[in-house]
Amino acid sequence: MRLLRPIGLGLLALFIGFNGGYLLILMIEMAGGPVLTQWAVPICLTASVLVFAWLMRRSRRKREAAVRRAAAGQPRPLGRVMVASVLMIFLGLGLVWAALRHSPPNLAALGTAAVILVISVRSLVSTVLELRSRKS
Repeated sequence: MRLLRPIGLGLLALFIGFNGGYLLILMIEMAGGPVLTQWAVPICLTASVLVFAWLMRRSRRKREAAVRRAAAGQPRPLGRVMVASVLMIFLGLGLVWAALRHSPPNLAALGTAAVILVISVRSLVSTVLELRSRKS
């Protein structure tokens, strides 16, 4: 985990930084500011570095909070997992609807939707079961 977490956060920072940088450049140009397209790569890389620093700091704080919570004997919070599971169920259902709208159904999209639905329903069920076991 010591190696994989920074790699994953770095890839996420590149994705967020480049998209955010290009959107910022487009907004500045559309507002009548200077043309910054020749500075796109340095701006996006700078944004990526700033986002990476913010993500690493946030990750470290969240890990420390989880360690403190575990040391105090408190259970891990499950609200975010439950909300994400419900949202993924709606995403999977939307994908099923979109795949079935084609005259020959899109089987690749249906397979992807099935995987998304199975994973999200399993996550929701396990979260509900864990919450029920805490109450009893």
